[in-house]
Amino acid sequence: MNDIDSRKRVLKNTLMLYFRQFLLLFISLYSVRIVLDVLGAEDYGIYNVIAGVVTMFSFLTTAMANANQRFFSFSLGKKDSILLNKYFNITLEIYFIIIFIIIFISESFGIWFIQHKLKIPFERINATIILFQFSILAFVFNLLASPYMALIMSYENMSVFAKVSIVEGMLKLLTFFSLKIIYFDKLISYGMLLSLTSFLLLLIYFLYCKTNYKNIRFSFSFDKQIFKEIFAFTGWCLFGTSAGVVKNQIINVLLNMKFGTIVNAARAVAMNVNNAVISFATNFNMAVKPQIVKKYSIDEKKEAFDLVFQTSKLSFLLLYIFILPSFLEMNYVLSIWLKDVPAMTVIFTRLFLIEAMFDALSFSLQSLSQANGNMRLYQSVVGGVLLLNLPFAYLVIRLGYDAYTVQFVAIIIGFLSLILRVFINKLLTGMSVSSFFKLVLCPCCIVSLISAIVPTTFYFFMDESFVRLLVVIVTSLFSICLSFLYLGLSKTERKQIILIIKDKFRRNKI
Repeated sequence: MNDIDSRKRVLKNTLMLYFRQFLLLFISLYSVRIVLDVLGAEDYGIYNVIAGVVTMFSFLTTAMANANQRFFSFSLGKKDSILLNKYFNITLEIYFIIIFIIIFISESFGIWFIQHKLKIPFERINATIILFQFSILAFVFNLLASPYMALIMSYENMSVFAKVSIVEGMLKLLTFFSLKIIYFDKLISYGMLLSLTSFLLLLIYFLYCKTNYKNIRFSFSFDKQIFKEIFAFTGWCLFGTSAGVVKNQIINVLLNMKFGTIVNAARAVAMNVNNAVISFATNFNMAVKPQIVKKYSIDEKKEAFDLVFQTSKLSFLLLYIFILPSFLEMNYVLSIWLKDVPAMTVIFTRLFLIEAMFDALSFSLQSLSQANGNMRLYQSVVGGVLLLNLPFAYLVIRLGYDAYTVQFVAIIIGFLSLILRVFINKLLTGMSVSSFFKLVLCPCCIVSLISAIVPTTFYFFMDESFVRLLVVIVTSLFSICLSFLYLGLSKTERKQIILIIKDKFRRNKI
């Protein structure tokens, strides 16, 4: 596949993933309003703490998903279907082992932790334990769906992913509306319906892959070399992704033990907003990642580096378009979005959005390091630094600072991790550090500062209202796009984009 075809496929896949994301964004934001209203702040806080306890195991899913997509894409880049099938079989066998371990730990330590360590009202303990069981079940279904999703991603069939997401969205909407008419315990019902949704999605992914990828057939087999290769890669990914669990879920438990479920509800709303916004950058990187891995696998390093630089800049742009107006108008947006806004939600959300900007610049660097396959140095350094979120968050909580100060810790560590990723990729892949700073980091800093001037001016000189919200959104959009076009892009990149736009208009005119 030539470079033009590759870029067209990336563009097509990005559009499909964006369609998917707009649907899920609407459902995600709407669901928070419904679920918070139906469950109430206390039960909503309980749900997010329990989801957090289960999600402590999500670092296993994330690590395996990264390994899946890396090895699957690597095999496809080399056009080796036999190797691809071997990777798939070994991966699925590893998943069965992981599921057994998760169930054992959950049914022993997990229940004890809920009963003795979490601040749950006594009358809600039984409901919480039942919710925990359904959450484990949903997690297992999501875990089993992961290799099939990775297979679809590696084949770059993003339209399938988008279509399944429509089904997922409809099922979740049905779940949310069902909560209003269910008379049984709504917290338990919510967990049960979400686990059922996860099972149906697993079934859809399984049937699609079984029907369309005839060369992929599961059979119990063991290849020592492939197992060691996947295990080594996954092992270091586990170390790195566990840092994300620490930052989001274990700290959530710490906050519960110190401040109670209301703070958990505030942070949960903030995390939902953050996840919705940052998903636009992750979807773009999801579309590009297979190309980075495939180009690296056939030793087209310069093309892979160029793709990393362009992806980092565009990821930042796609995120900042949402972050700037959201940051300024967060108080007003939350007031019209939610009926009752938990205390500290605004500041939690704003701090999450700042941290998200560093994440957006990091995604393509992670893809490049995974394409290299040697994860020991990358994960030991970056993962080790990210794990510092836990001791420093514990320290600020113990010193008596407000709950939201844990996000200041996350911002500082997030910036340091970005810089480390750049230098480590230099050592692993030969990527130019100066090129990243010159072509990515500096233009993004300039764009973020210049583009904020006009919308910030309107924000301070207008009274809070729906009109001001519209003015801030429109001025942010124009300011970011114009400054990015003339200050964020190189002359070559700008000419390419202008040519693409002209070509689109010419085709539409014809």
